[in-house]
Amino acid sequence: GTGGVAKRALVGLRWFDSDAGWRLIRQRATDRSDWEMRQTAAEQLGHKDEPANRDLLLKLLQTDGDSDVLAAAFKAARRLFGVESLDPH
Repeated sequence: GTGGVAKRALVGLRWFDSDAGWRLIRQRATDRSDWEMRQTAAEQLGHKDEPANRDLLLKLLQTDGDSDVLAAAFKAARRLFGVESLDPH
């Protein structure tokens, strides 16, 4: 889905910390049908430091055109890379 329950489900998947859950979060971060779901998913990616999440956040920063998604991806990337890192920039 795309409503509030679906967004909260993505947040819940982060807490379960399973590989399948993180794959679903990454999939929703690239779903072009709903910017709010991409934003919520991008926010979650900053809570698991793994190469797939880092790579996807950098890709979102380069390719996504929605300012809310970009802001969420940038905040999440800074959480993973560190405030002093130039990578998210």
